[in-house]
Amino acid sequence: TDIVCPMATAPSLQTPASDLSSGNQHSPEGKQQSLPQNRAFLVYNGFRLLLGVALLSLLVFPVTAELVKQIDRGLFVLGALALLGTSLPLAGRMGIAVQRSQTRKFGLLLIDITATALIVSASGGILSGFSGLYLITVAAAAVLLQERILATLIAALAVLAVLTDTAWMVSRGEATLGMLLSAGLLGSLLFALSLLVQLMASRITEAEAE
Repeated sequence: TDIVCPMATAPSLQTPASDLSSGNQHSPEGKQQSLPQNRAFLVYNGFRLLLGVALLSLLVFPVTAELVKQIDRGLFVLGALALLGTSLPLAGRMGIAVQRSQTRKFGLLLIDITATALIVSASGGILSGFSGLYLITVAAAAVLLQERILATLIAALAVLAVLTDTAWMVSRGEATLGMLLSAGLLGSLLFALSLLVQLMASRITEAEAE
């Protein structure tokens, strides 16, 4: 009779290196790396929604309506509706599709720059206080856009909007030449903020990867 060694029929306890490597590829760590950016997108879109509601509320309540009675209501409402109308669909599945595309996120931020330009122009220029919204959009672009060229382009478009609006007001006699200096300072601040936040975001991404 043939004697069969038990060890010969026992299943192998060794796992091939290829199986281990494939297991690492499907680990949840790869999915978790995008969670901070997804949360940042959700927070930013929530801010856009609340901002749109708050801006429209200024025109409804009697107390605040007196404060903004001298603004161009048509441009103001158009800018607020642009924020509100684009933030509501992004709360669902459409928001997931936008998060996965750099081009779509760039388009969304471009809408925000345009909406902010309408609101600032309707309120009397960069000294109205609403010009601070440019800072939020530029900072969000530096965080949400992995490609630095696109994030810097958003900052450049914001600066162009500030300078164009201010120059238009000066040409119509609605602002003094001194506002051009204020516009230039705001433009420099926008560029500096964009580069600083981009650097911080890249450092945080590298730290998470390590």
